[in-house]
Amino acid sequence: MRNEHAMWFLFFLTLLSGCASHTSKTPNLRVSEDNDPYEKANRSIFRFNVMLDDRALDPLAGFYGRVMPSVAKTGINNEIANLKQPLNFINYTIAGDGSSAAQSMTRFFTNLFFGFLGLVDAYKELSPTPPPTGLGFNGALAKRKMRSGPYIMLPIFGPSSPRGIVGLGFDTFADPIYFVPRPKQRIYYGLARYALDQIGSRQKILQAYRQTKAEALDLYALVRSIYWQNQRKLEGAPAGGGVAADEGPAPYDEDDD
Repeated sequence: MRNEHAMWFLFFLTLLSGCASHTSKTPNLRVSEDNDPYEKANRSIFRFNVMLDDRALDPLAGFYGRVMPSVAKTGINNEIANLKQPLNFINYTIAGDGSSAAQSMTRFFTNLFFGFLGLVDAYKELSPTPPPTGLGFNGALAKRKMRSGPYIMLPIFGPSSPRGIVGLGFDTFADPIYFVPRPKQRIYYGLARYALDQIGSRQKILQAYRQTKAEALDLYALVRSIYWQNQRKLEGAPAGGGVAADEGPAPYDEDDD
C-alpha cells in the first residue's frame, strides 16, 4: 500500500514540475475560455455527467431537501465544513496566507469543543470577521502563480484542468480522513461525506440549476465559462473583457476551489 501511495505522489510531483516549468516561461496567468483543445471528448463526458446527474444527484438532492429538517441540514453542512478546516489550513499555508491558515485551525478547534463537535459553527457566531472560505490545492497553486492548463471535463468530478487534477489528487491524499487506520472505514466514511456534501450543495441551488439547465442554449459552454470565471478569481485576476469575477455555482464544480 505504501508503494502505491509513493507512486501516486511521484506522479503528482511530475505534473507539478511540468506546470512549474511552463509557468516560468509564461508569467501571464490570465486563462482563456477558448482553452478547450479536447472539446469533442469533453462534451461526450459532459453528456455522461448530465445523464448521471439527471438519474442520481438531482433526484437525491430533491428528496434530501423535502425530507430532511432544516436544522439537520444545517448541522450536516456545518460538520462537513468543519472537517475540511485542517485541509484548508494546509492549502492556505502553501498559498502563503498565514492569517487564513490560522483562522481555519482556530475555527476547527472552536467548533470541535464549543460547537458540539462541529454541528454548530460557533466560530462564525463568535468571530467579529467572517471566516475565510475554503481553499483547495488547486487554489493554492493558482495563488502561487501556476498556470491551469487546458480545460478537461472529468467523469463524475466535472470541470477541471491539469492543475485541477493535481489539486484533486493532493486534497484526496492530504485529507485527514485518508489517515483513518482501517481502509474500509476510511472508504465508507469518505464516500458518505462526499455524497452528503454533493447532495447538500446541489440542494441549495436546485431550483436555480434546473431553471438554468432548461433555459441555457449551450449548457456545456455555460459550465465552462463559469469554471474559468472561478479560476480567474482564484488567480486574483481582475474582472475584464465582459467576464465576471464572482464565483457562481456550477453543476459540476471541483473544489475549489
